Amino acid sequence: MVKEELPREKALRNGIDTLSNRELLALLLRSGTRDKSVLDLADELLCELDGLGGLCDCTYERLVAIKGIHIAKALELLCAIELGKRLSLSTLRTLELMNNPELIAAYFNKKIGFLKQEHFVVALLDNKNRLLHEETLFIGTINTSVVHNRDIFKLAMKYSASGIVILHNHPTGDCIPSENDILITQNIEQIANLISINLLDHIIVGKNNYFSFRQHQLLI
Repeated sequence: MVKEELPREKALRNGIDTLSNRELLALLLRSGTRDKSVLDLADELLCELDGLGGLCDCTYERLVAIKGIHIAKALELLCAIELGKRLSLSTLRTLELMNNPELIAAYFNKKIGFLKQEHFVVALLDNKNRLLHEETLFIGTINTSVVHNRDIFKLAMKYSASGIVILHNHPTGDCIPSENDILITQNIEQIANLISINLLDHIIVGKNNYFSFRQHQLLI
């Protein structure tokens, strides 16, 4: 590889933002193997993960299965991915995002959108719709027998929340609500109205997709 093609040299000369995805990965990987360059290794990694988005839920086991990625490299990659997630979440969380379904979905997609099990989350809001607290109440297949309204509103009372947003993920990435999703939402909305807590939205997220009950006029 000639000097002009080295990601490190390119970054120093033109800025880190000029690097392609493969070049950024190559810079993190630092070296290839006897049989392939570091850029070839980065290409193989991107191919194995079906593109950059696959890094979001990449595991240590999957990384070290690729020839040329040993323990140290795998951990460094996972650290970089986790730092990116935390930085993105930190930026989004400072916004008054609970009035905007798109921003809410962006925030929670990074947290639960790529998980392989369904997670049911409640976001508690103050009277200016700022996020007070978020909590996962259930992990597993979501249905009326496991989503207990008392747990949601007990949590809302604990934090003196004026409003709530409920969220869950669809691991398939298809965010269209099921009949059960609609039934759960209707039950929660009825109780919220009785005790004067505002149910702002129910949002389903999955692999950077989302469905907002509010946007689709499925909430009163």
